[in-house]
Formats: sequence, C-alpha cells, structure tokens
Amino acid sequence: MVALGRSLMSLARGPYRLDGSVLTHPGRGDAGARTAAQAPPGLLRIVSDPQPDGPPTVLRTAVAAWGTVPEDSTHHLVLQDDMLLAEGAWERILDAIEAAPDAALALFAIWDSRTGAMVRLGALTGANWVPAVGEYIPCAALVLPRDTAIGYARMAREHAAEGWPDDILMQRHLRAAGVRCLVSAPNLAEHLDGPSIVGNAFRGPRRSACFLPVAPDEPPRIMRNPPPLVPFLKNGVAQCLERSPDGDWLHLETGARLRLLGAPEARLRAVADHDVRLTGYALGLLSRGGPSSGPVVAEALRTIGPGGVSQRGGDGLDEPTVRRLAEHAARAVEAGRGDPLHPPPARRRIAVRPGDRPLTAHLAAYLAESGTAVTIADDGADPRAVDGDLYGPGCGPDGLIGSLVWQALRSRPILLTGAHPALVRPLHVRELAGDLAREATAQRPPAYPLREFALAVAEAVRPVPVRDLRPAPAAHGTSTVSPEIRFRLHHYAQWLAYEWFGGAATVSRTTAAEPSAR
Repeated sequence: MVALGRSLMSLARGPYRLDGSVLTHPGRGDAGARTAAQAPPGLLRIVSDPQPDGPPTVLRTAVAAWGTVPEDSTHHLVLQDDMLLAEGAWERILDAIEAAPDAALALFAIWDSRTGAMVRLGALTGANWVPAVGEYIPCAALVLPRDTAIGYARMAREHAAEGWPDDILMQRHLRAAGVRCLVSAPNLAEHLDGPSIVGNAFRGPRRSACFLPVAPDEPPRIMRNPPPLVPFLKNGVAQCLERSPDGDWLHLETGARLRLLGAPEARLRAVADHDVRLTGYALGLLSRGGPSSGPVVAEALRTIGPGGVSQRGGDGLDEPTVRRLAEHAARAVEAGRGDPLHPPPARRRIAVRPGDRPLTAHLAAYLAESGTAVTIADDGADPRAVDGDLYGPGCGPDGLIGSLVWQALRSRPILLTGAHPALVRPLHVRELAGDLAREATAQRPPAYPLREFALAVAEAVRPVPVRDLRPAPAAHGTSTVSPEIRFRLHHYAQWLAYEWFGGAATVSRTTAAEPSAR
C-alpha cells in the first residue's frame, strides 16, 4: 500500500494547473514535511516509499507519485525530500510552464554534470532555461506535463526489474516520447547534502551547478541554439560533449577538442595544466558576447572547482581555494572570449570499414584530433578486430569489459564465471584511434587478472560486490589497475548508461588466447 498524503490545491495560471509531490522514506523522519512546507499549504502531498524495507531505490516512490497526478492538474512537480527551493521559485515555474507547456522542467542540475555545464553556459550567454544534454534527466526537482508523467510511471513499472535508476529511465522515456527537458539557470532548487538511503553518498557532495537563494525576477529566455561543445569538469578532468553529424552525443576530452576548433596553441599550453582554467577557457570560447559579471555568472563559475573534484572523497575544498579557482575560471572565460579560432586542416586520411555508428563516430572524433580524416570503405581498417578487450564510448555491453561495467551500472553484483577469460587486456577506443592514425600494428595491451580488474570496475563505476564463482581463479598478470584506466572506465560507464540503446559494436579478439565472455 502506497502512503499518499493529500494534495488539497494547485497553483493556477491561465489554462495551466500545477500540483506536486514530495518523495520521502519513513527512515528520513519529518524531512518530507519540512520540504512540503516550502510550498503554499496543501500544494505538495507527501508520498512515502511503498516498500520501505525493500532494496533501496527512489524508483518505487517516484512511480507512485508520477502515476497518480490529479485529473484537473496539467503539470506535476516531484521534489525529493532534501531539496531547498529558491525564494520566488513558484512564479518562475509558472512562467516556464506558460512559455514551454509541453516541456519537462528540471529545477536542479548537479555541479559536475553535463547538464550542469549547460546551466553555466546559460549563465554566460544570458539564457535562464537551457536544454538538458547527453545524460540522465535530473529528477530531484522536476516538473512534467500530466500525460508525460502518467506515461513515465507506466514505462518505469514495465522496466523496474532492469535495475536502472529513475533518472536514467526518465531520460529514455522523454527521448522516446519526443519531450524536451529544460533546466533553470540559475537552478531554482538546491540539494541539501545528507545521508543517502539509495547509496549515492559514495559520489561526494551533490550540489547545484548554479543556485541563488532568491530567484531572479525575469521572464523566461530559453536557449534556442545550444553550442557545439558542452565543457565540464568531472573527476578532476576537463571533459566535453559534442554532437556528431548523426545527432549522437560524443563523450570526449576538452583540450583536444579545443585544439581541433583552432584555439591558439600558446593559450592551450598556458591552460592545459589546470583543468579549471581549461574548462573556463572553453566556456569563454562558447559564450562570446555574453554577460561577464553579476551574481548568476559568479556562482556558475564558483562551482566549477569544488564540483569537479567532488567525487574524490574527503571534505572537499576550503573556501579560499574555491575563491581562487573561481578567479582562475573567470580570467580564463575572458581569455576565451577574446581569442580567434583557426581550425587546422586534416593532414591525412584513412579508410575505416563500415560498422556500428557509435564506435565509428567516436573513432572519427579521436582520429580528427590527430589531424586524420576518416573515409568509410569496405576495404578499410576493421576497428573491431583487435588484439585486446576494446572498451570506451562507442562500445556496447557485449564485450568483456562492457559486460563487467554493465552489471555495476545497474547495481548488480559483478559475477565472474568459468566462461570468462583469466586475463583482461584493456584497449581504449582512443588508443585504437592512435594506432590507426599511425597505421601501426598495436602492441598487445598489458594483462590484468580478471578479479582485480573487476574490483577496479566496481570502484570506478559503482560500489557493488564482486563474486568470483570460478573453481580455481588465476592470479597472474599486472594486479594494479592504473588511475588512468579507472578514469576511462568511469567515463565509459557514463556513455553506456546515457547513450547506448542496443546498437553498439560487438568486438572480438583476433589473436588473444583466452575466449571472450558474452
């Protein structure tokens, strides 16, 4: 039985009616009531986990809330019980509903996310609603049109057993339904860090990319033409998204993409050793003519540094360090806005056999960074015939490394059986691109014992148990998995979760002695 409070009223403007729910759990005491008290009395009902002793997940409670929107409401807001709303948020939400009644409206984006980077680009270009991009839909404070909400609840029930969290299922539902998601810039909600019942504490503080306690009293300005790159800092590394010609999101790294855009080499050398500066410089290149000061811009730049290292553990950065990093970012933004771009021409061209679109697109992107253009031809190089275990953006979960990552992504124990090889030989798509660009035969990648590599996957992706069911596990090979491989495993996991929908490559070993696990 689902514990539902009663929603006694809705907010109305013109033909639109907004009501809402607060998701909570009995173990969180009066957190739901405190969150509901931020709204006009009776607007937000409290929805408690219908199976509080079950496996920890937000999805059960979210389905209960989204699936029971009152018939007289056109829109429904769902808040998690640890969210703080900005003063004036309700008026800004109604403004956005009027401006984009068919859109999903996210009020929060975490500070190291791709969508959080779009919030920063909104702040730097003057837009106060920006499209969500290339990852999960932030569901901690989300408004949906009624039909979209009911449809999501139905879809989520059907797919609940697959192990995906509510935000990944929301992304897939909105994509399938053709519903865009807009995110407020600045955010209209902030996350109050505390204990996580669903196990998210491992990823560190989860704060907003840009939140002001009082929402600016301004009409909606929706970003109509998103930039070609979306730069963000995560795990201490400057990364970016880029749209491929086919419309897919490519998961890449910022420095190499800026060089390909034609940023001055001297400037890139000056910022390359400091990922906050590199991220700020990229934001500047993409926001020419936008505002350079004010509280929204200041807060958007302030969060780059602490957000970018939030998953590294510890107590985070002290306030003087945060201020210093914000100053670095602000100076880099201004430098980026003033520098000319001179894209370099391709220096050579290679042929690659036609294959699965995501892998080919990422290979082409990595090859372009080395000045190599790609032609698709039947007699070209076969990127799938490699002496190693290929992984990285563009590779599906059917390869050895992909299967390990896939289990961890869905919070499943990683099971090792006799069907698996004793050793893992990781070859990243970027390394393969380097070999293709040099037209050289790749050296066989170093080998890691399967169990040690699986433990590295669990650490990089999500802390799940590794269960070795093999009768006599082998223990040879290199046992220490490097930080670079761990970073690339995390990067790959995010591409798999956000962009893989069943069409990525099947990769085979051609000379390895061990059979692939399928």
